[in-house]
Amino acid sequence: MIRKVNLKTENRVPSTYVCTRGYILPTLRDAVKRKTTPKIILLRSILFIRARVITPVRDSTSQLRLMSLDYRLIHAATIVSIGALLLTGSRERGLSLLQFHIDFGLLSVAVLGVYSLIMLLKHRVWLFDALREPVSSQIREGLAIARKYSLGTPYPPEVQSRMGRHNILATYASLVLVLSFIPLMGGGIAMVFLQRGTTVFELARFLHLMGVGLIGLFFLVHVLAVFHPENWPLLKAMFSSGRVPIEWAREHLAGWHLMDEGRESGGKKEEI
Repeated sequence: MIRKVNLKTENRVPSTYVCTRGYILPTLRDAVKRKTTPKIILLRSILFIRARVITPVRDSTSQLRLMSLDYRLIHAATIVSIGALLLTGSRERGLSLLQFHIDFGLLSVAVLGVYSLIMLLKHRVWLFDALREPVSSQIREGLAIARKYSLGTPYPPEVQSRMGRHNILATYASLVLVLSFIPLMGGGIAMVFLQRGTTVFELARFLHLMGVGLIGLFFLVHVLAVFHPENWPLLKAMFSSGRVPIEWAREHLAGWHLMDEGRESGGKKEEI
């Protein structure tokens, strides 16, 4: 998309520009209008760039890519998988569905594990970055988020400036989710090989159900958070383009957005 922008810098460079891929460049028509040779216009443009005046253009419609396509697909597949596993996990529904539960559960864990490993190797995991902050800072951020969601109180500037890609409450909830896979997988795999009715089998069953309960707790908190009006842009992004408004990111992801400001391209920042 090409549009004209007036930077009101007539004394330094021509005042009419074309915005192409987010960058502002002088037009040939402006050079003709001012009877300026293309050579001079090029020289002025180079000086303009060296002075670092040319910057990516943003307006109220500018958006930031927050979620990659693979992330959104895995998220949707995880929701479907958990629903299928919950519906097929009871022996009363038949042995065929129970066998499907076992096989599909192992497949789901393997796929999720491989994807998580790839994300770690590509340095695309920011979920636990908030834990690097001092405990006092984590508590202040958690209280600020709770006041924001419940009372609409703005974030204190010192808290807002440190908020990363995932806030501290999202990090805590995700930590519960990760830990829930330990009893879930351990108990579930043990049940496959243990004899029903034994004490050890019942212990494995308890661990498996405890993992299911922790996952249920995570999803309850997760759903309540994403359906809060403050996070509607995030919910919309998850099931559409993966983009959120720049202004929303500046308010809710200020620390991460500012830290990664240099990764922009045409007013949009790609997740890597």
